[in-house]
Amino acid sequence: MSDRKNRFSKWRPSLTGQVLIRFWISLIIFLSLIGVVQYRLLHNYLYNQVEGTLTQEFKSIASDSEQWLAAGQAFPRNLPDLNQGHLVLFYSPTGALKTILNRKDTQTNSLLGDKIVLRDLIQQGETTRVIRTLASGERMMLLFKLINRSALAKRPLLGTVVMAAPLTAADDALRQYRRLYLLTALGILFIGGLFTSYFLRKPVQPLANISKISRQIAEGQYSLRIPEEPAPAEIASLRIALNHMLDKMNAALKIEQLAKEQMTRFISDASHELRTPLTSLRGFLEILDRSEKPDPGTLKIAHQTMLRETERLIRMVEDLLTMNRLAQAKIEASPLSKPACVEDVLPDLLPLLTAISGSRIMDFQKTEITFPLEPDELKQILFNLVSNALQYTNEFGQIVVSGSESTNAVILSVSDNGEGISLNDQPYLFERFYRGITSRKDRSKTGVGLGLAIVHDIVQLREGNIQVKSELGQGSTFLITFPKLSGNSQVTHL
Repeated sequence: MSDRKNRFSKWRPSLTGQVLIRFWISLIIFLSLIGVVQYRLLHNYLYNQVEGTLTQEFKSIASDSEQWLAAGQAFPRNLPDLNQGHLVLFYSPTGALKTILNRKDTQTNSLLGDKIVLRDLIQQGETTRVIRTLASGERMMLLFKLINRSALAKRPLLGTVVMAAPLTAADDALRQYRRLYLLTALGILFIGGLFTSYFLRKPVQPLANISKISRQIAEGQYSLRIPEEPAPAEIASLRIALNHMLDKMNAALKIEQLAKEQMTRFISDASHELRTPLTSLRGFLEILDRSEKPDPGTLKIAHQTMLRETERLIRMVEDLLTMNRLAQAKIEASPLSKPACVEDVLPDLLPLLTAISGSRIMDFQKTEITFPLEPDELKQILFNLVSNALQYTNEFGQIVVSGSESTNAVILSVSDNGEGISLNDQPYLFERFYRGITSRKDRSKTGVGLGLAIVHDIVQLREGNIQVKSELGQGSTFLITFPKLSGNSQVTHL
C-alpha cells in the first residue's frame, strides 16, 4: 500500500500526471454537462408523453363527464379504455370526491381523494400538472380539468376531473439512463486516460531524456550533450538552448581551468625569475661580508653584477605592474583619449633605444601615421619590440620600424635581420615568462619573457591583432594591425 502511495505521489506532480489530471477534470465537466442536458431532455420527453396520454384519455370521456356531473347520472363502475394503472377522479364544485374510475385490473388508491388535491386545484388553475408521491412511495402525475356546463352563457362549474397516471415506467427509464450514462462516462474516462497516457509517452519521452541527462551533468559529467531526436517544437527548442548553455558552460570551465593553470605557471615562473637575481645578490653580499679587505677587481665585479641584477628586478616588477594595469584596463574598458603616432613618441623613446642599440642600425619610416593607442602604450610597444629585436640581432644588424595604412586598417611593423624564431617557439611567444630556446641557453639575454606578453595585451586592449613572421636565420617581422580611426575620432598629436 505504501509503495502504491509513493508511486502515486511521484506520478501526480509529473508532466504526464498533470496532463492526465487536467484531461480527466475537463472530461468530467464536459460529460457532466452533456449528462445533465440529456437527462433533462429525456425527463421532459417521458413526462410529456404521460401528460399527452392523460389528455387523450380525458378527451375520450369529456362529453360523458358533463352528463354525469350535470344530470346526476350514475357513474360507470370502470372505464375499460384507460391505460393500465390510470385513474379518473370526479370532484364536485365544493371539492367533495364523488367517485374514482379505473380499469377492472387496477386497484383504486383512496389516498388520491385527499382534499390536498382540491387545494392544489384551486391554487394552480385549470390545466395544472402536479406530481404527487404517495405514502407507498409511488409517484403519480395528476392532471386537473374543470367541467363547465356548455349550454349556459355563464357556464357554471359542474365539477373537476383529475386524470392520474403512475410515473413508475418513466422513473425507471430515467434511473436506467442515469446508471447507463454513469457507466459509460466512467468507461470513457478510463479508456480516454489509457489512450492519453499512451499518446503522451512519445512526446514526453524527450523531456524525460533531458531530465535524465541534466541529472548526470549535475553530477559532474560536463561533456554530455542532449541528443537530437524527434520532439515537439518547444522541447526541441529547449534541447538546443540547453546544449548551447552547456557549450558555453564547458567553455567557461575550460577558460577557468586554463586561467588557474596560467596563474599557477605565472606564480612559478615569477618566483623562479625573482629567485635568480635575488640568489645572485645574496651570494655576492655573502662574499663581501666574509672578506675583510675584498680585492678591488672582485668588488667591482660584485658591484656590477648586483647593479645588473637589481635593474633586472626593477624591470621585472615594472613589467608585472604594467601587465596588472592592462588587465585592470580590460575590466574597466577605458576609452582612448589621445591617439598617437610614432613621430610623437620618438623624442622620448629614441635615447633609450640608442643606449642599448650599440652599432646596430635603427630605421624609422612613415612615422606620421596615427594609431589608436595612447602615447605611453605606443611607446611601450615600440620599446619592447625594438629592444627584443636588438637582443637577437648581431652587432651590425638592422631594425626597421614602419607604419602603413589601408582603407580600413593601420599597420605597425617592426622587422629585424637577426637570428629569427623557430616554428616551435612561435605559438608561445606572447605567453608570460616564455623565452625561446636561444634565450634559455644564453644567459646574456636579459629579458624575462614579459615584453612580448605586454605588447600582446596592449594590442588586445585596443582591439588590434598581432602576428609574427619569422624563420631561423632569416630575421623576424612583427605586424600589428588596428582598425582605422573614424573621421569623427578625437586625434591629438603631441
